[in-house]
Amino acid sequence: MQLISRRIFRFLIRISYCEFLEIKSEQTSCISKIELMKDVSTIKKAHRHFDLCALSFQLSNRRPAGANRTYSAPSASMRLPPVKRNAC
Repeated sequence: MQLISRRIFRFLIRISYCEFLEIKSEQTSCISKIELMKDVSTIKKAHRHFDLCALSFQLSNRRPAGANRTYSAPSASMRLPPVKRNAC
């Protein structure tokens, strides 16, 4: 679930960044490249902050070593292909 929310967040950042570039390109005459770079770095900082929050959330949700754990199978995209062994 958290992986999905991270993907959605990145998608929204990309969309907002593209819209932002369109707006800036229309107003190029009055907006300098320095301002553009400041806004890009703000977007990158927000992205980094989200990754740190996601990591701290994962660490805070870890269970102690002796706790009962339920195993959930990895999703199809995360599974490794089966190993082919030669029959001797």
